[in-house]
Amino acid sequence: MTQVNLSIPLAYNPGEWRISKQVTGPRGGKKWATVISQPATGGEYRTSLEPGMYKETYWTNGWPTSRTFEVK
Repeated sequence: MTQVNLSIPLAYNPGEWRISKQVTGPRGGKKWATVISQPATGGEYRTSLEPGMYKETYWTNGWPTSRTFEVK
């Protein structure tokens, strides 16, 4: 497990903030499984994550913004 510090954005009209992990299914298909979901009200989130690919997504005014990152 690796300690990570993530910044939660504070938007004018905040929505949801979510961290998802990329998982591989039994037949080789990939999907995003939600790790944490909370309101996007600003601040910092500290946690330990297993190695793998992750996606951070937040919604503002109904529009999603996302980025992927890798934990080694």
